[in-house]
Amino acid sequence: MGPLCFLMLINDALADISHHWKYVDDSTVGSTVDNTAPDYSPLQATLDKLQAWTTDNHVTINNTKTVIMHFCISKKDVPAPNVTINTQPFQVVKSTKLLGITIDDQLDWKQHVTNTVRAASYRLYVM
Repeated sequence: MGPLCFLMLINDALADISHHWKYVDDSTVGSTVDNTAPDYSPLQATLDKLQAWTTDNHVTINNTKTVIMHFCISKKDVPAPNVTINTQPFQVVKSTKLLGITIDDQLDWKQHVTNTVRAASYRLYVM
C-alpha cells in the first residue's frame, strides 16, 4: 500500500504544467527559452507553483538532489538560468543522470557511453 499511497499523493504535482515528466519519486521540468532574449520567468513561475504544492501537501524538496541543466546549442553565450525555490538557488550542472542515462548539456553521448563501458568492464572483471 505504501507505493500506491505515495503515487496518489504526488499525482497532482505539476499537473497543470505542460513540460513535466514524473517517474516514481522523481520529477523533471522543462522550459524552452529564446536564446536571443533569455527569459527564465516562466521556469521560475513553474518552480513557484511546485513550491506552493509542496507546502500545501507537507512535502519537502531535496535541494541536494535538485539541479538545473541548461541545454544550449547556440554559438552565442547564453547565461544559465538563475532560479530559486524557497529562496535557495539551484546548482547548475553540466551533466546529470536521469533514469539511468547520463545526459550532458551538449546532448552528447560520450559521458553516458564512458560510464556504461566502465560499469560493464567492472562487472566483467568481477565475473
